[in-house]
Amino acid sequence: MSVALDKNHYLEEYESDQHQPWSVQIEPTEGCNRRCSFCGINAIRPGDHGHCSPYRHMNLKLAERMGEELADLCPHARFEFAMHGEPMMHPQIFKLLKVYRHHLPKAQFLLCTNGRTLMVSQERMQEDVERLLEIVDILMIDTYYPERDELQNMIWDLTIKGNLKNIVDYYDEWHPKKMSPYANNRRKEGGVLVVMDDIGKRTGQSRVREMLNHAGSNPMMPEALEPLQKMCTNPFRELTICYNGVVNICCMDWKHEYVCGHGGDFAVSLSEIWYGERFAAARAMLQSKDRNFGPCRLCTKNAGTRVGLCPKIPSPTEAQKMLVETITDEGAQNAPIDSKKVNKLKKTKKSKKSTRSA
Repeated sequence: MSVALDKNHYLEEYESDQHQPWSVQIEPTEGCNRRCSFCGINAIRPGDHGHCSPYRHMNLKLAERMGEELADLCPHARFEFAMHGEPMMHPQIFKLLKVYRHHLPKAQFLLCTNGRTLMVSQERMQEDVERLLEIVDILMIDTYYPERDELQNMIWDLTIKGNLKNIVDYYDEWHPKKMSPYANNRRKEGGVLVVMDDIGKRTGQSRVREMLNHAGSNPMMPEALEPLQKMCTNPFRELTICYNGVVNICCMDWKHEYVCGHGGDFAVSLSEIWYGERFAAARAMLQSKDRNFGPCRLCTKNAGTRVGLCPKIPSPTEAQKMLVETITDEGAQNAPIDSKKVNKLKKTKKSKKSTRSA
């Protein structure tokens, strides 16, 4: 049985009205059968081969616990399965999805795949697509070159039957109507396969399909020269759960530079993590438009949508600033390639403070 934290404790301590997560990203597998040049996975799977192994999978025991706790925390949120890997590489992906669906019958599920595992044969694709859409509401297939044309031809040759009720081209059909696979429609759109074109070729053509620098992990995009003085809504709205139960500040944190908690150690609940001091300190920093910590220091992502709807949080206390610095130092040890950048940014900030004082 999961343990839910008394929300009043958080409200009294941090004087906030932080709401439950609006969306949850779950990582069935860390690792991918592709190596896209613009993907943040290059930061955690260095090399020059065409895939990003080893694969690390979420086990069913952990999924059972996470599903149970998410049912307490945010049963009507939007759930997305992918994050830092290809979910279809999970050897028990159908069982894993069924575990979450059992606990979250009213939640909208989206699974995003690059489609490579579906290309074994036309029959195999038809079977797997129907099996997936028995569990998830929206199946999104990102079609990348060089297999993009062959994959799309196979998709359009699928037969509309059983759980497969509709196939749509995102750019041709949904984008003009301002429809998005990332919107929470409360399961009103079910049995839909969304064909998504290569973001490397069409970045920026849609607001929801824009290539990002993945907080400095995308080798093809520039890092922030200095931490942006900008709010970010991600930690206010979205909960991300890695294959091992680790909860990072957001999905951009590929290198685990700001860990908010570890749901996999069975000693702390997801509610305690979401309403806990690590998330609270990060939110206070971001509400003050201070990104000089963790992965946020290199991130160039915009503030996000509906910023004004985020809870109004007081400026970070000295204790919160110290906590953020401690977590950032922990993250630098996990990602030694960035430790020099962290120290450089700290010195830059101290130098500016000294100049203003003078």
